[in-house]
Amino acid sequence: MSANRNRLLLSIAVVTWVNALPYLSRLPGGTDWVAQYLPDEGWLVPGLIFSHAMYSTPAVPLIWALRRREKPGLLWTLALLVVTALIWYCNKDYDLAADAQAAIGLAIFPLWAMVAAFGVLAIDRDLRQLLHESLRRLIVKQNMRKNFGPLEHIPGFRELPDMLRIIIAIFLVSLTFNLFLFLMAP
Repeated sequence: MSANRNRLLLSIAVVTWVNALPYLSRLPGGTDWVAQYLPDEGWLVPGLIFSHAMYSTPAVPLIWALRRREKPGLLWTLALLVVTALIWYCNKDYDLAADAQAAIGLAIFPLWAMVAAFGVLAIDRDLRQLLHESLRRLIVKQNMRKNFGPLEHIPGFRELPDMLRIIIAIFLVSLTFNLFLFLMAP
């Protein structure tokens, strides 16, 4: 079996899984609870096409990541688990009869799951790029000193590995920015 055929079969399995999740998450509530997600008799086909088109959106980043590499990695599996957990959690207790605007959630939940999957897969790309840069520096053995501004004065900061110094600097900048936003909020 070729790698392309394996990726195609896995892509079909992911789309099927993501589309079945809203119904599977409602099974513990009984058939009436599952039937709440099915459209009325006159709108059955268009309603199912719309709902499955919306719930196929979280599969887009997963299939995109499958097309980029030979086999799924650990973070691809983590992205699939995040999508599964998010769709399951959002749909298991969602009552469509509770409010007139409750159906909006059926369009929002898949978009949340898609953003979460893209987030996890972006971590994969950034982490790989960061590791690649760190390994390249080790192999080339460049002894260039990085200037981290006021962090240079912290005792022992220069002895930390480059990657850890970068992570600490990013964390401190992010913390400062969030503190600024918090203080500026009304």
